[in-house]
Amino acid sequence: MTMKLAFIGTGQISGAHLNGLAKLNEHLGTERPYELAALADPRADAAEGLAAAAEKKLGRRPAIYSDYRTMLEAESLDAAALLVPHNLHWSIARDCLDAGLHLQVQKPIAITIADGRRIIDYARDKKRAMVVSEPSVLGRNTRAFFAAMRSEALVGPPTMLLDYAVTTLGGGFFMGTPWRHLKGMAGAGWFLDHGVHRTHWFLEALGSVEDAFGLAKTFEPVRRDDKHGEFSVDNEDCAMTVLRFASGVLGHFLVASAGRGAGFGGVRVYGAQGVADLSGGTAQRDGEAARPLGELTAPFRDESIPGDAMAHSFLELHQLASGGAQPISSGERALEALAIIYACLEASMTGRTTPIADILSGAAHLYEDSIEAARPQWTDAEPIHVS
Repeated sequence: MTMKLAFIGTGQISGAHLNGLAKLNEHLGTERPYELAALADPRADAAEGLAAAAEKKLGRRPAIYSDYRTMLEAESLDAAALLVPHNLHWSIARDCLDAGLHLQVQKPIAITIADGRRIIDYARDKKRAMVVSEPSVLGRNTRAFFAAMRSEALVGPPTMLLDYAVTTLGGGFFMGTPWRHLKGMAGAGWFLDHGVHRTHWFLEALGSVEDAFGLAKTFEPVRRDDKHGEFSVDNEDCAMTVLRFASGVLGHFLVASAGRGAGFGGVRVYGAQGVADLSGGTAQRDGEAARPLGELTAPFRDESIPGDAMAHSFLELHQLASGGAQPISSGERALEALAIIYACLEASMTGRTTPIADILSGAAHLYEDSIEAARPQWTDAEPIHVS
């Protein structure tokens, strides 16, 4: 079955989604699961650019709309990919579900746990398929790594996680987009934007997280660039956290967008018998030389899985909508990944370790309250800030 698909939002991430559709076509051969029928974005130049790229990659130029609601009325669609700022996910998802569409939602699932739960529940009520596009846990090689980890073939039973990411923005904006630094539009800034990739990965690699403690701070409260000018920003640009997994694994997790001079990053998973260095692409067991991860995970590769993570996400949506397999990157899993981020920030506000279950249930909500307080000022943000 070929599904008519629309992209809502044609910003920077839309190119990766377009490439994913092309890669899915390559993976499946003659079968074409999607037709990219339409694009919606108030910025004509961005939409025109993506339409031209789509025509080149997919052989058909999608229709362009400045308002997604007009598109929903005019087009006969089966599904939509939501590629918009986090604060818009729930309202646009609701409109798409009311129009009978299946959904692929860009990560994070929503700006708050409450909004994420609304999307999940409404999709269920409407009997529509919904997946979250989370490339960190999808794709053939990534799934092979997780399978190898579960078999304990790489490092034995895992014991410790170290995951660090510091980026240098020179006082500017991540991806050149001010909205990512504004709590009412993006929630927790780069700690959420990058961090939710990592927490979702943690869940797949190491299982559920019981609780979290963290300290967070804004070191650069004013940011600027030549295109957008100066903004007073209000979300954190440094978070240092500790995670306790249900399995007994301990994790040290750091994300910062306030680095200067040089960035820093690395991911290592230690186990009872060795270490997997994800940044270096190797695994090393006690008394042995380091070996390439690709060589060690090759026996676990499933060739039915697309190599491209975005292609895998679109395949998950198509399979779910067709009554097939449940998705790896489900709404519930994405909500759990989001809850880990907010547990860390809740702990920073209260000075107490925060159970993930308390974030998911709404029992702990101080940090999310701060998002809700900031959200109204950006409800009708100008398109220039949404790129």
